Amino acid sequence: MKKVSLLLLVLLVSSWNAPVFQIRTAQAWWDVGHQVIASRAIDFLPAGWREFFSNYEWLINETTLYPDTVYRSIYSDEDPRHFIDLEVWTPSDPNTGTLHLAVEEFVQAMAEAMKAGDWNAVLLDAGRVAHYVADIHQPYHATVYYNPKGLHSVLDGSLQAHIAEMTLVKPDELGPLQPVSNLTDFVFSIARQSNSFLPVINRTLIDEGRPWSQELTSIIENRTNSAIVDVARVWVTAITRAGVQPPSVPPDNSLKVEVASGMPTNRTLDPAAPVSVGVFVSDKLGVGFIGSLTATLGSDALLASPINLDPSPQGKFSVYIPASLLAKHSGQSVTLRLTASGQAYQQVSVEFELDVLPSSSGQQQASPQGSDQMLYAYLGLSLAILIVAALMLVRRRRR
Repeated sequence: MKKVSLLLLVLLVSSWNAPVFQIRTAQAWWDVGHQVIASRAIDFLPAGWREFFSNYEWLINETTLYPDTVYRSIYSDEDPRHFIDLEVWTPSDPNTGTLHLAVEEFVQAMAEAMKAGDWNAVLLDAGRVAHYVADIHQPYHATVYYNPKGLHSVLDGSLQAHIAEMTLVKPDELGPLQPVSNLTDFVFSIARQSNSFLPVINRTLIDEGRPWSQELTSIIENRTNSAIVDVARVWVTAITRAGVQPPSVPPDNSLKVEVASGMPTNRTLDPAAPVSVGVFVSDKLGVGFIGSLTATLGSDALLASPINLDPSPQGKFSVYIPASLLAKHSGQSVTLRLTASGQAYQQVSVEFELDVLPSSSGQQQASPQGSDQMLYAYLGLSLAILIVAALMLVRRRRR
């Protein structure tokens, strides 16, 4: 029974990471497009900040996808942050678009994180606001008629499909970028620009029935270059508001592994009670890493799963210690070993000595059953959350 329960748990965790992230509403520019825009925007930042952002380009390329891959599954009000229905927009109806509010909110959050020296939050917010600014440059994200004849996805994939035909803007073609004084006006100005291209786009794809044209490539080149510069400008706005200097880039790629939750301060565990330990892995600046974590209790492997459905998921893991393993070590000390590894990082391992209380014979006999009950409860709760998240996505406006 224990093996069956563990297998079910593994399957659920695997499925947890798949369906929620694959059930997606349409996204402007798709993943590659968002990453191209965010990566290129880094080159336009002032010295110091450019080096800091460049060091974490890989992470910004991850966090700029979170509005589609993570936040849509967490926040019921996330969808309107991705568009402005320009023809019918009204401030009293959030369903007509709140992208301008999202840009203001997370530029300010980015500035506050800079002041506090929370560089993990800075990179999270930088990727998030970059996503929203890039979205409003996609013309079908600036109109209530966002998917005529099912063509929204054609524009979403156009940057990736035609990037080899484009000439992307370079920093030496522009002077130092200025901060944005009014972000709401800024967003609506971009929305009007994007919306103005719709007559040509719809005429080509719908009226003329052509799959694409050179004129459309020129439009997407315009929108891409504008997005690159405008993402950099909102980052410069956050930097200006913060009024602080950039941090020094860590001299090496070493990691630290911390137990964030679930571990008693005296590290003494009840053999009849399974434990879920929260782990945070970060670098010397406290920036969460993207990689893998393995865990063992004594000689037994443990289930270590990334915490994906979290507002700040990078570097967060959950390590599950079943009661059956704790009962195996009742009345003994046992080593919990955590090993983090990832591309471009130095592998690091930490060990914690845990004391497992002695258990009575009744507890020892009951512990496997109790472990199974806890596993089934965990399965039930996880499945319920998964179903609710999926239903929320299905019910949302598909755009």
